[in-house]
Amino acid sequence: MMFLEKLWKGDIAPGAERYRPNKEYAKGLQTMEQCELYLKEHLSEDNWKVFQKFTDAAEEVDCLTQCDNFIDGFRMGAMVMMDILMGYRTA
Repeated sequence: MMFLEKLWKGDIAPGAERYRPNKEYAKGLQTMEQCELYLKEHLSEDNWKVFQKFTDAAEEVDCLTQCDNFIDGFRMGAMVMMDILMGYRTA
């Protein structure tokens, strides 16, 4: 019951920790940093601002996608528990 209570109070957030830093993560982060430095050097100031707006918007969309995935997973888990505890659904 503590899980549901934490979810209800908002103490559990989707995507809180979905990866573990490792060599693969470090390599990806390094590639991103190199690309960002390259773009910053080669884009005009106006184009750099547009690129930053794009990356900010992409992060917001990613966050919304994580929330949707969390809710879908939670609902699926609830349906599984209902099937187990109450028998198979008819609808």
